[in-house]
Amino acid sequence: MIRKQLLNKSAAIAIMVAALNMAKPIVIFAADDEVNVNSESVEEQQEEENQSTVIEVGKRVRENQDEVAEASESEYVEESTSGVIEAGITEVEVADSETEQESYTIDREKQKCIDRLNEIIAERVEKSRNETISLYINDEVYADYNLSGYMTVVDAYPVNFDISNDYRNFDVGLFKETPDSEIEINVVRSLDIGRLKSDIYEALNPYKVKRVDARYQIRADLSGADIAGAVNGIKINTAKLDADLAHISKNVGSYDLRVYLQEDKAQVINEGNLGSFAISYKVGGNSEINIKVAAERINGTILAPGQQLSVNKKILQRNAQNGYVMGASFNQGVIEQSYGGGICQLSSVMYGAVLRGGLQVDERWEHSGRVSYVPIGLDAAIAGDYKDLKFTNNYNEPIYIRAEAKNGILAVNIYSNTDVKNGIEYNPISVAESNLKAKSFLQIFQDRNLIDTKYLDSSSYLS
Repeated sequence: MIRKQLLNKSAAIAIMVAALNMAKPIVIFAADDEVNVNSESVEEQQEEENQSTVIEVGKRVRENQDEVAEASESEYVEESTSGVIEAGITEVEVADSETEQESYTIDREKQKCIDRLNEIIAERVEKSRNETISLYINDEVYADYNLSGYMTVVDAYPVNFDISNDYRNFDVGLFKETPDSEIEINVVRSLDIGRLKSDIYEALNPYKVKRVDARYQIRADLSGADIAGAVNGIKINTAKLDADLAHISKNVGSYDLRVYLQEDKAQVINEGNLGSFAISYKVGGNSEINIKVAAERINGTILAPGQQLSVNKKILQRNAQNGYVMGASFNQGVIEQSYGGGICQLSSVMYGAVLRGGLQVDERWEHSGRVSYVPIGLDAAIAGDYKDLKFTNNYNEPIYIRAEAKNGILAVNIYSNTDVKNGIEYNPISVAESNLKAKSFLQIFQDRNLIDTKYLDSSSYLS
C-alpha cells in the first residue's frame, strides 16, 4: 500500500542523509587476533573513507537541494520501508484516530439520544393504545372502549426536539434542557371510526324503543273517536352522537361520549286523513276569541255515512250567551262590528278541508267583500240564518273532524277509519275573471295524474 505524506524541508534532508549513510555501511570485523592488519593504516583508511562519504553526501544534498525544497512545499514523498518514514505515518495515523474518535463519540451520543427517543416514542404509543372512549347513557357509565382495538399507529415522531442539534443536551435518559416528560411526541393514528360507531350503536339498540304512531279510530256508536295504537318510543340524539364520533376520528384520544335517551312521542298519522287545510290568523283581539269558540264547537264532530253537517247550526247563534264577542265582519261589502265577527275564517278553512276530502258540498256562499286569508272564490261565509256551509259525508265510513286554533294557526283535519278515497286526491283551484269575480274548480288526481276537473262555483264580490 502506498501512503503519501507532506514533509517539511529539514525532515526531507535528514531522510536523504540517513539513506545515503545506510547505503555505504562501515565494515567491522569480528576478531583482531585473526586479522593481521596495521591498526594505524586501518584508522587512516577509515578516516579517508568517512571523509569521502561526507563529501559525497554533501554533494548529493546540494545537487538535490532545489528538488527537496520544492517537494517540501508542494509534493508528497512516497512511502518507504525506512523506520523514519514509518514513524511519520504513525504520527499522522494518531491524528486521524483522534478525529475518528471525536466522530465516534458524537455518533455514540446521537445513538444514545435516538435510543432514548425511541423508548419515549414507544411509551407514548403504548399509552395512546390504552386510551379509552367512555360511553355514558344518561350520565351513567355504560362501557369503556379501548382504542387499541380500533386504532392503527401510522407514525410517531418528536415535535420539539431536533436530533441533529439537540443530542448534545442528552445525558443518561434526560435531555439536560428538556425532561423526558416534556418531549412532545406526535403520534399519528388512524381510527376505524366506522367499526367503533357500529359497536356503540349496537350497544344502544336495547335502549331504543320504536315509536308507533296512532290514528283516530271512530267509535262504533259514533260517540267520538279515540287515538288508537299509540306507543311512545325512546330515541337517541343521533346527530350529536355522530358529531362527537366525527370529532373523535379527527382528534384520536380518550373521550367521554355522552348519550341521552329522549322520549319519542307518538303522532297521529295521516292514514285515513281525508282532507286537511290550515291558515294563519292574527293573534290577539276579539276575532281570535270568536275563532276559538267556533273551532271548539266543530272539533270532535262525527258524521255517519250520508249524514249532513250545517256549520251555522253547529257553532250556534253568535251572541254573548254563546261566548261570542264583537268583531269585524262584512255587511254588504262594508266592514262593521258584530257578534262572532271572524268566524268566517273557520268556515273558509273547513270548506278547504271538505273539498280536499272529496266530500259533497251542499251549500256555500262567498262574502260580500273579498277576503285575504284564502284565494278569491274559495272562501265560505256564515251570516245570520241565511248564509251557511253545508256538506254531506258521501262515503260508506263515518268521518271524524278535528278543528283547532292555536298559536295563530287555524287547522281542520277530517279523518276516516280507512282510506275511503281509494288513492284519489282532490285539489281546489280558482280562476279570477276580474278583481271581484272568480270561478272555482276541483281537480281530481289518481296516482298523481290529473284525471278530471269539475266546476264548483262562481263568486262575485261588492268590494
